[in-house]
Amino acid sequence: MSIRRPSQISIQLIVLYLAIFFIIWSLRATIFYSIDQRIMSDLLQQLYSNTIRVLIWVIPVFVYLQIIDRVRPTRYLLLGAPLDRRELWYSSAIVIVYLSVGIGLDYVLIGNQSGLSIVASQPWYSLIFLLPIAPIAEEILFRGFVLRKIQDFVFFWPANLITSVLFTVIHWPHWLYTQMPGETIITSSLRIFVLSCLLGYLVKRTNSLWPSIVTHILNNLVSEIVRIG
Repeated sequence: MSIRRPSQISIQLIVLYLAIFFIIWSLRATIFYSIDQRIMSDLLQQLYSNTIRVLIWVIPVFVYLQIIDRVRPTRYLLLGAPLDRRELWYSSAIVIVYLSVGIGLDYVLIGNQSGLSIVASQPWYSLIFLLPIAPIAEEILFRGFVLRKIQDFVFFWPANLITSVLFTVIHWPHWLYTQMPGETIITSSLRIFVLSCLLGYLVKRTNSLWPSIVTHILNNLVSEIVRIG
């Protein structure tokens, strides 16, 4: 795959975009997180949190692509691209192996504890309509937008690794703000980095963002089921 040589202006724009995003999201995940904590209803808290995520992660991407790049956002983000069905079974097998290994590791780490009762106690509409919003938003920004932009500069695997580092780091402000133990930050960072690399690979193999979105949703659902909290 050849690399398109972006102009100096386009490089500066994407760097500026990412810098502004990281600053805004870091503030939201730390200082302004107290707003979430004041919302007593779990449903309203989830609605508020997901709305903010869409406003920060998704809407600016569509605006950038529409106004600055002047391309159709859904096409650029591979949301409307034809799925390479030849790669679908191969990719599905990789996802099954990844999720199986993840479940096994969680079971070893936490023993017989399970979050099944917690998930079962949640409203069905929360799992169906609210849980997928964060994975969809994260995939649109990082695998649909950032990964493709970085691929303008370097080949796929360096771009995928850089994107995965950025995707991992964006979780740190909230973890540090909530005083997550250092050991947990390290293990969580490693798992998110591996997941991100896998999701980027799925996009490359299938030429579509939907397999990575579905995998991300399944990963989050499994995490809710297997782990407590």
